[in-house]
Amino acid sequence: MNNFFNIKPETRALIVFFTFLVIGIFVWEYFNLDWKKYLPLALFYLTIDINTYFSIVLFTRIIPKGMIEQDIFDIILVALYIGLAFSLGNPLMFAFLILFIFIVATIKYAQLLNVINQPKLLKRKITIDLCGVMMGALSVGGILAGYQNYSMWLLAIVFIIVNIFLLLIWPMYVADKQDSTI
Repeated sequence: MNNFFNIKPETRALIVFFTFLVIGIFVWEYFNLDWKKYLPLALFYLTIDINTYFSIVLFTRIIPKGMIEQDIFDIILVALYIGLAFSLGNPLMFAFLILFIFIVATIKYAQLLNVINQPKLLKRKITIDLCGVMMGALSVGGILAGYQNYSMWLLAIVFIIVNIFLLLIWPMYVADKQDSTI
């Protein structure tokens, strides 16, 4: 496992991306999930997997190696992502896991504010993750209120649009200019 942390960020991110993708496809096929019913969850899952690729590429470069706290956050996030894949057929559990993923991510990056000199990047990432917390909470609320289908589609559509904006138009995974090592 130690070698995994010493490989190039792009390679590491690709390994994580394809691992989550394969797990998602396996769960989908193994449980024979209905495309018509669970498509929005699959679209969200694919989008968050793509987003995670870019996050890993950037943050692997700027987070100091050997930070046990960050390794613990990463282990928790991996477990939550695997749980997310296994909840593709359970919208309420899926929404709860989204909520927890964004809570953990917010704490992970807030903890870095006094560690790395990337205040704009970290504050932007924390703000975006807090929006994810709100989106997860609203999805849980919508599902519990009896609007499961609307909540799932709204979650997927909003998340996809936001990610198109944050990955292509106003890139969120760009280091602050003051650090010339990135």
